[in-house]
Amino acid sequence: ARRRSVNFVSSTKPTNSMEFQASIEDVLTIPKVLLDSGSDETLVSEGLLMALERLRASLSVETKPRLMLKPYRETTKLSM
Repeated sequence: ARRRSVNFVSSTKPTNSMEFQASIEDVLTIPKVLLDSGSDETLVSEGLLMALERLRASLSVETKPRLMLKPYRETTKLSM
């Protein structure tokens, strides 16, 4: 299977990372993005997935178990 990836990341203002945009599989351009084009995995919103599906992009989605985050303290334990 072909691996899906971000095609390009560009910026009009290189000093401001929130000005970056990404083109995903040549079907959707996202104007402000923090996607990492070299990342093996990326966490995205359900809205982005739905937009890509409407544009007929082929998606590979892996659902991870829910993890509750808590402030770090001496007594903090992992909670799933």
